[in-house]
Amino acid sequence: MTSNGLQCLMEGPHVKRGAQPQIKLSHISAATPEVESQIKGHITNLTKIDGSDFGLSGTLSGIEFAPVSGNVRGKGDFPLTEHELKTSNDFRQLVALGPQALPFLFEHLDDKTPTKLRKHRDGSLRGMYPGTEMGSNPTNTIEQNAVTALFEQKATIAFQERSIWFGGGGDRIGSPATVGDVSMTIVGQIVGRSYVRVWAYPTTLHIAVEESALAKAVRNIWSSTNATERFLDSLLFDYATEGIFNGESLDGWDIASELQCQAALRMLYYFPNQTAGLIADRLAQLDVRVCEGDVTNFIHREVSNGVRTKDFIKAVAWSDEPSIRRELLNIFKRTTDPEILLAALIRIDMTENKVAKERLNEKIGQLPAEEPGPCGVGYNLLVALGNRFGAEAKPTFTRYLQNASLQRWRSMARVLLQTHCEWAEEMLSPALADKREFGWTYALVAGQNEPRRPVRVCDEVAETISRCNPGLAFKLEGEQENLDRQIEAIRERIAGNRP
Repeated sequence: MTSNGLQCLMEGPHVKRGAQPQIKLSHISAATPEVESQIKGHITNLTKIDGSDFGLSGTLSGIEFAPVSGNVRGKGDFPLTEHELKTSNDFRQLVALGPQALPFLFEHLDDKTPTKLRKHRDGSLRGMYPGTEMGSNPTNTIEQNAVTALFEQKATIAFQERSIWFGGGGDRIGSPATVGDVSMTIVGQIVGRSYVRVWAYPTTLHIAVEESALAKAVRNIWSSTNATERFLDSLLFDYATEGIFNGESLDGWDIASELQCQAALRMLYYFPNQTAGLIADRLAQLDVRVCEGDVTNFIHREVSNGVRTKDFIKAVAWSDEPSIRRELLNIFKRTTDPEILLAALIRIDMTENKVAKERLNEKIGQLPAEEPGPCGVGYNLLVALGNRFGAEAKPTFTRYLQNASLQRWRSMARVLLQTHCEWAEEMLSPALADKREFGWTYALVAGQNEPRRPVRVCDEVAETISRCNPGLAFKLEGEQENLDRQIEAIRERIAGNRP
């Protein structure tokens, strides 16, 4: 039991209670009248929200932390859909205020004031539906009791659920998302839980229970006479939660890893003075050696670290704390894993550009001629080098294409779209005559899945050249004879432009 009475007796099959760090707040300040006014103003402005976000989307669900860009744990229900996410400033500011904003957000969890964001049940990909989800730590008794109570209530309204999803009833269907819905999502972002009252699609797992039940459960979990200390205690508990390795895979074990990453991010954001040293020491102890493609060695490395190494580094790499930056630089220098190298690069200061450039070039030079997957890790290394070092990256790009494999041509075609379109014509034009096939296909008629034909190297690079130079037209549709005519026209234009 922790200082505020949080009991942790219900150990799940995949996670267990760890040794919780003992950190106390020396001083806890309540929101000043000025901050309180700001919080209330931001909540009032939630009525203006008109754009989808994590937990408020018809196509995407998951956990985000709005104040820190790039830290998203999303689940795309429609992975090829343009999700059009847009986080409002008021939403972001409320998450940033964190524990100070929680008491005020709790008061609005039942607020039915409409926003400009609508729920739908029209069958479209952008439809949102009423529903509930309550993320939790499986070892936290208070949370598990609340989750159990919610599922018991869901079981009592199974008949109502059927009528909602299959055509009868459902007062909230087609209605706007409310301030209460948005407030619930904000609370979830602050505490590191997925609290959802609108869902991207209806299933029997996400039942539209009485909305006040979820609001009551959340208040019961987080309300306290000392909300800030209660919140820190929960983060420390999540950070100490350990995965139980099944001896074969990371299935289930991942639950603890995700809890730790989300907790570390929030600890550094809300309580940097108290927790930066703790997290820096953890970074210093991580095994960051490459596993040479051996899945067994990779699994054992992650289990030894107690967390998915790359995810943990990415969760804290945004921090400006000197101790965190120091350890990230040390990881960048000592790791032999390209993906961990890239995760640490996020926070490598420009004063360390010489080291950064040397290490990126070193890892690119060590890449095999053919990597697994459509692009391989080389894609990310090249993008990082091109975006950070501009024209200085060109010699490396050129070397990468010497005697290039199919995968390298595909990787470079996509790298140039993300970094230096102005090099596409020069670097990719030699492959306009390369008719080797990738094993991928394209549709002959846009918008129709069948019939299909194989994609060739020349098609891939022609498409990139065209996108980088609108004057060189190319459309990946029609029979290959049509593609060949377009490619020949591009080659003639390029040849005519050269002295």
